[in-house]
Amino acid sequence: MTVNTVAYIGLRPEETNNASALLNVFRNIGGSVGISVAQTLLANDTQTNQARLTEGLSQLNPVYTDSIRQIDLATGVLGAGQSYLYQQVAAQARFLAYLDVFGAIAVFMACCIPLFLLVRGGEAGTPSHGGIE
Repeated sequence: MTVNTVAYIGLRPEETNNASALLNVFRNIGGSVGISVAQTLLANDTQTNQARLTEGLSQLNPVYTDSIRQIDLATGVLGAGQSYLYQQVAAQARFLAYLDVFGAIAVFMACCIPLFLLVRGGEAGTPSHGGIE
């Protein structure tokens, strides 16, 4: 059953214009709020993941210093190793953040499924579109 069908169940034909306007307002507001919440979660989670991924990267870690040195020698550019490593850490942090946000959206949608059981159908013999065929 689509959202539009559910929105018009039990309405008289003269009420469909108001229902359509309210449906569009709620759809726009819900979309805007959902996008802003997802964007905020994405930004915060990217920072958190980047902090976690860089915990072991220090001058005291011999694997880190050897890797940086090898990249610098291979490219012939001083500082190329740190630049490359930062790009990789940032990409991985964004990837992990997208996975986390996608998981949060999946959990939210799974929690919404029981709400569909509360939707009642229209009465038999009456149009469910408010008279629109």
